[in-house]
Amino acid sequence: MRSDHRPQSQWVKSFIVFSVLACVSIVALTALVVFLSRRVFSRMGHGASAQIASADLRPDIRLPDRTAGWSNVIANLLAAFDHVDVIALAETHGKKVDSDLRLRLVRDPDFPFRAHFIVVEFGNALDQAALDRYIFGEDVALREVEPVWRDTTQVAGNDSPVYAEFFAAVREVNQKLPPVRRLRVIAGDPPIDWDKVRTKEDIAPFLRRDFPVSLNRVAVPRGEKALVIYGAAHLNRPGFPLWAAADPSTMKEYPGAPPIFKALQVNSPSRVFVVSTLTGENRFETTWQPRDGPVLFPLQGETADASVYFGDTPDVAAIVPPDPRIYRDTPYGAEVARRKKAAETTR
Repeated sequence: MRSDHRPQSQWVKSFIVFSVLACVSIVALTALVVFLSRRVFSRMGHGASAQIASADLRPDIRLPDRTAGWSNVIANLLAAFDHVDVIALAETHGKKVDSDLRLRLVRDPDFPFRAHFIVVEFGNALDQAALDRYIFGEDVALREVEPVWRDTTQVAGNDSPVYAEFFAAVREVNQKLPPVRRLRVIAGDPPIDWDKVRTKEDIAPFLRRDFPVSLNRVAVPRGEKALVIYGAAHLNRPGFPLWAAADPSTMKEYPGAPPIFKALQVNSPSRVFVVSTLTGENRFETTWQPRDGPVLFPLQGETADASVYFGDTPDVAAIVPPDPRIYRDTPYGAEVARRKKAAETTR
């Protein structure tokens, strides 16, 4: 009897082995399909994980090797909005040529048809309401709007008149536009309240400034066109475009990115065009010396996608200093001194 059942027993064993191997194969095939699907979606740019996998996607903007002269430089920068959601314009704080560039850009008649939002580092988000009223042309006293640039986390850091001049220029532009076209300036510095600051421990939570941040109920909707103006260190690739494209709920997946409300939301890192400025010796092309205004040129594999070069003459390196009279025997001067002392004081 036992010998009669042996073939059947072997068949059962074979069937079990075959079934196990089939299950293993199915599991392996499923895992392979999932892996390949993720790779495909990663290449397509879906979701935060896709943006992590493709951290340094560059915009498809084909600039000429050199674009010389103010009108041509501005025209090419504005044309870039056809391909991207954001132009991120770097600045050296208080530098005159950087101020000239952004003023010419926003004053160009075509600018309101290319973008609607401007996000700036040199504005305290706590004072966004006053800034809105001022920029939209309401009757706002200067003392009401000065805290926008005077009360940022950077004590006296925005007292150069170039910043007040920029806000005034946008206000002037808006006064000539219908309401639907008016530009909105978003203050991108954290909403520090200096009335509540006594020590550097009070300041510390507001000093994480790796990204244009901190607007709470104020935000640029996904896909809107915006000009971002920040110090160069905040805009370097790939960090800035990657964070700009992150879903706020997944910010923890991005080491170094602050888990806070963001001023800006874009669809992809490739929708951000980073533009630096350059003065002095040009390491990219030593023979360039602009005679009829700046030169715009593309960059490859750098921390920006393009740069505006102003030349190598003493005037282009000029920093516009604050008027010393704003500190001399004034309440603001006394407040600046108090803030500097608080920044050095521990509990």
